[in-house]
Amino acid sequence: MFSRHLVIYAVNNDAISMTFELYANGKRLFVIVEDIPVNYPPRTCWVFTDIRKLEQILETLKIGGWEIIENDYALNRNSKCPNCKAKLIDEEISESGTSEVYYHCACCGTWYNDRGEVNKEE
Repeated sequence: MFSRHLVIYAVNNDAISMTFELYANGKRLFVIVEDIPVNYPPRTCWVFTDIRKLEQILETLKIGGWEIIENDYALNRNSKCPNCKAKLIDEEISESGTSEVYYHCACCGTWYNDRGEVNKEE
């Protein structure tokens, strides 16, 4: 079985960077394909399994002046996951009637708030 979807799509002038999340035979993989005409060779491809590398990729794209068109993941600028210390999140919710915001860690699945407290209800 094989499935895929685009998780990060970024452009920088005439350069393109696409990151796909794939599942091949039950294994989760990430594949980055880039076409950067000013580089030699202009096309590159990286394959990795550690979702934490997406943090570095997002930071590198932002620092490099890339415009991120599509992104299924975000970096939590306020706090890190108290369970695995990652900043990569895939969901954010606000608690009704309060200013409390909870983040879902994309790496380990923990829900936590800005103070790094784990949401015990999840």
